[in-house]
Amino acid sequence: MPLYLAIATSIDAIVEGFTLNLLQLDPYISMIIIGMVTFICSFLVCILVPRPADF
Repeated sequence: MPLYLAIATSIDAIVEGFTLNLLQLDPYISMIIIGMVTFICSFLVCILVPRPADF
């Protein structure tokens, strides 16, 4: 399983880097957008997914 996750992460990084290069965005704006999306998704998972002890 960790090998699959490593391959998926590598593919994701390649696609993201290629796409950001095509869009000609400022790297700092890209970092802010990626950080905000990651925070929002993590926050929603923490709120919406029950804890294992609640099962």
